[in-house]
Amino acid sequence: MITRKLFVNFVLLMVIVLLSIFPSSALDVTAKPTTSSVTINNQDVAFMAYNIEGYNYFKLRDLAMALNNSNKKFSVTYNAALKKISLSAGSNYMPSGDELIVGSNMQNKSVRPTKQSLYCNDVKLSMTAYNIDGSNYFKLRDIMQILNISVNWDGANNSITLDTNKPYVYAEGILTGTTLPPLKVVGNWPVTEKTLQTVWARSYPLYANYLGLPTKILNEGISWIWDESIMPDTVGYYPELNAMKMGPLPYFNHFNPTLNENYEELYLLCMHETGHLFWQVNDKNLEFDFGQWIWEGHSLIAETLYKLDYYNQWLEQPDYDLKAYLGKERVNGVMSDGNKYSGAGRNMVDDSATKALVMLTSVLSHNSGYDYMARVNAERVKEYERTGDLSISARLYGEILDRVANGKLIDGMKPSQWLFAQPVANTSGKDGAFLTIVPFYPNFNMGDVSTGKFILKTALFERLTNVHGDKVEETLVGIPITFKLFDSSGTLLTQKEQTTTSEEDALISLALPKNMSEGVYRVTAEAVIDSKLIDCTTYFVFTSGGLSENQIAVLLVDKNGKILNDIGPELSVTGGTTVDKTKLSKGLVIISASEGQHIKITLSGQQTIISKSYGTRIVPVTMP
Repeated sequence: MITRKLFVNFVLLMVIVLLSIFPSSALDVTAKPTTSSVTINNQDVAFMAYNIEGYNYFKLRDLAMALNNSNKKFSVTYNAALKKISLSAGSNYMPSGDELIVGSNMQNKSVRPTKQSLYCNDVKLSMTAYNIDGSNYFKLRDIMQILNISVNWDGANNSITLDTNKPYVYAEGILTGTTLPPLKVVGNWPVTEKTLQTVWARSYPLYANYLGLPTKILNEGISWIWDESIMPDTVGYYPELNAMKMGPLPYFNHFNPTLNENYEELYLLCMHETGHLFWQVNDKNLEFDFGQWIWEGHSLIAETLYKLDYYNQWLEQPDYDLKAYLGKERVNGVMSDGNKYSGAGRNMVDDSATKALVMLTSVLSHNSGYDYMARVNAERVKEYERTGDLSISARLYGEILDRVANGKLIDGMKPSQWLFAQPVANTSGKDGAFLTIVPFYPNFNMGDVSTGKFILKTALFERLTNVHGDKVEETLVGIPITFKLFDSSGTLLTQKEQTTTSEEDALISLALPKNMSEGVYRVTAEAVIDSKLIDCTTYFVFTSGGLSENQIAVLLVDKNGKILNDIGPELSVTGGTTVDKTKLSKGLVIISASEGQHIKITLSGQQTIISKSYGTRIVPVTMP
């Protein structure tokens, strides 16, 4: 047995070894004194600035001092306890006495990124910064972009020109040569106008990178309207007004004015509704004629990638393939998500649609800035210009998907074949009763097991065709459901019965055994309706450390959904970086792979191809 003391000593030894192999200097970058001259509103200003990896970094307080008499002045304050730097646009800067002092013998310096957080107008920003000799240096273009100040670089004369009377012009990617569209703020918002303007300046460039340049917004801007009478079914986008309307929705009640980051939920919803207005033609939107799911996914994909890019957060659970395993009758089956059985049903559709488009974007454009859907949307606009039809068909949309992919495949299929084979794309579901179960956390580790319980999301609903010929769904209430948990050998570990209620997001908690072994676990649910058995199966993976974002977990199952634990070394796995078959007897193969790599799994002549998208994938594979 390894004692705690021995373990601590071992960890300390490993730290010493690692530091000797990777000294702290390996994490440093070189900051070289900037030799460029700087002009602000036709006035020469001397700065002590540095060039780091090809970008110019300026001391934040120097910039504030230099702009203090301009129309784009801003204040700078620092909260040492929170390590928080705050800028306030339009406020006077209070000098500390050490601004705009240029040393006579500036030298190269070895520097590291600073861990200070930066806010502008109470909006949190994500910017790379370096602490040099006790001062924070930020990339000039990042600060000028958020303040909307023109920056011009003259390479021939090695000069930088700032003009506070002109807008910032984007210089990279799809945005090159364009400026921030104007935002008109209307109504009594719970935050200030300059806060919303900062949110817009922060968010718009990223959304445009993911969705493509907007049509009407690019030239005319957009209005954000606060309406006190707004309701959950009236909040949203209004193309006839070129506006997004928001209001005091119930789920905004927790906002705390002293903790402004709590307003992030509001900001994201504003951007989500604005995302729907990226493709306007006069007072109409470009539409899809094959389901609300694709329309919603086209906006939600930007929110998902935005969180990854801006917050460096990947909060999505690796449950997409488990939901797809439920089949096309359970996941969608209606033309409009408003016809789903509840908010939980709508969430199932929206989440599946979004993750499907994120997977396409990741696999097909991970090496080009996740711009796949931006290029798809540009082709949608061209299609409208060619045909004059505001609504695109599944056939034409599929042709665009394949054309933009330029021969690239996902899971061994053309993008159009793959997307329309996904259950979420089905809009002609059969009438009848259906049961769904999805793990709350399908990637289980030792810490999760210590809670002693496993949580599932479940729903029981009936789909029917109404008098208008529309498919609609209703939650079934008062029906007992039996849940069972099995290990990879098929041994029943626990079971529980729970009766359905009108609760939208019904959760079921199953007790876990104390000593769990690594591998695949199976959960079944059964209900009887009108003497007919309705059932469903899902899975989760348990490994002591949990699966990492660069891994694919392949769950080997038979046609009846039972875990296969008798497959031998004849199972062939090619592609990826490493393949771990040590848990083959538990129905599990773990493959490490880079984003965009394709894995081939072959057994008895059957081949399955799995593409590595961003984040963990947990994929049930039915074997012969």
